[in-house]
Amino acid sequence: MTASPVRMISLASAIAALGAALTATPASARTSGANVNAQVDLRYLATVEEEYFTDHGHYGTFHQLAHGEPNQMTIHRGVTVKIVHLQVRKAYCFRATTRTKTFVYDSLGGGFVKGKHCTVTKTGKSGGKRTGPASI
Repeated sequence: MTASPVRMISLASAIAALGAALTATPASARTSGANVNAQVDLRYLATVEEEYFTDHGHYGTFHQLAHGEPNQMTIHRGVTVKIVHLQVRKAYCFRATTRTKTFVYDSLGGGFVKGKHCTVTKTGKSGGKRTGPASI
């Protein structure tokens, strides 16, 4: 019994679709993982800032955070974190970017905020930028 041309085309299409799905999965998993890591990095940086504030009476730049507690935090591979606004005695706002998304953490805004910009903390100096993998 020989396979009909329609069956052969259907089989070839199914194999091609399966192959495409299998090759797309690792890339989408990496992207999803980087986005989760960006959020983890921002939450942890907020914790580090709050600890620094408790010890020093003000929020710190990346340089100050590294000087106070070397290697306290690692930025994940594929993530860039920037301290966008730093009001040393009042507030901070961070931005983390991956290849596909931007996340913003605003201390006066209650944490993660929608969009790509700080919503409440809109003034203050930049506190530096780090791209992972990097320790602060």
